Amino acid sequence: MITNKLGLCEYFFVVCFLHYFTKWQQHNKGYVALTSQLMTPLHVRDCCTSDLMYNGEPVTVEVNSFESELVARKVNEIIKKHNQSKPLFAYVAFQAVHVPFVEAPEEYSKPYESMLGKVNEERYKLLTMISALDRALENIVGSLKEAGMWEDTLFVFTSDNGGAARAASNWPLRGAKLGYYEGGIRGPTLVHHSSLSSYVSNKMMHITDWLPTIMSAIQCDENLHDIDGVDQWDAIKDESIKTPRNTMLINLLPNSSKPKKSVMEEYKEEMKIFNIGTPAAVRKHDFKLLTVPTHGVWTAPRESTIVSPKPATDTKPLELYNLANDPYEQHEISEEHPEVVKELLEILAEHQKRNVKLKHHLDKAGCSENCGPVLPWLD
Repeated sequence: MITNKLGLCEYFFVVCFLHYFTKWQQHNKGYVALTSQLMTPLHVRDCCTSDLMYNGEPVTVEVNSFESELVARKVNEIIKKHNQSKPLFAYVAFQAVHVPFVEAPEEYSKPYESMLGKVNEERYKLLTMISALDRALENIVGSLKEAGMWEDTLFVFTSDNGGAARAASNWPLRGAKLGYYEGGIRGPTLVHHSSLSSYVSNKMMHITDWLPTIMSAIQCDENLHDIDGVDQWDAIKDESIKTPRNTMLINLLPNSSKPKKSVMEEYKEEMKIFNIGTPAAVRKHDFKLLTVPTHGVWTAPRESTIVSPKPATDTKPLELYNLANDPYEQHEISEEHPEVVKELLEILAEHQKRNVKLKHHLDKAGCSENCGPVLPWLD
């Protein structure tokens, strides 16, 4: 639900000197930004152009520059030049580690040559990319320490989803990226600040919660109206405090189709509440409901000793799990809890009322007149 035009970058520009380094274009005036990879309905491999920009202007880099190093150098430059009398917010979204897998510079590949010998080429590239990302993060943290800013920095490292099928293992969680099982939607996160104690949290948190949470952490009293996120800062600071979030819409596709006639007959009562032919997932407390579930296999590590949890053999049009008792989503319990199914379907139905159908419209804007770079052409 979008009820406010302001997003994370707009809010933090009000209170901080903001920089963002990301694969998502956010061309708003007033930001100092290094951006790349314009995302459109076109497949990324269909494009052969440049969209790397700084402050809205195209920039060129040396041939064979590696993105993780390039972004880290720019972030470090910003940190060193920053006026410490003013706050700083930096949103840094590396494209690594992501397809297409490309081999990182030689300094990152040498250790794997001696340690592993000949391995699968794609996995070899993946390992070098991970090492390059580790080094980039090490350099950014090092720059913050050198500048005397580390003790006052709230540092958040997270991901947007689980690993992709056949490219990663989310073991022992079930599922992969693009699906709604826990392996596809959980993102491991590290939060560091000098005032925080160490513990491992399994509290429920949604990506939209980061905006109010960080605003609370920096004691910003900017009034947040009609946002989807909730402030989780107290729950992060104190292990004993419960999360203020008890419900989470995981996903709900606006474009749907009716299920097969046999499914409609079997789930006649459920269909009166919500079209279960719509790919969706929702969670309330420990109960999680999925409709049209996909990407639900377990991708185990390669060790031959792995025997459990066992791979899924089948899926149902509608599934319910209790994540407290069954974190690996092995035991489907919708028939045992019809009242929970009804409640969760009603939540999906309410969200569906405000949903907007997707329209993939390609604007016929070329880039040849700009010598190749992809630039924003609409306000």
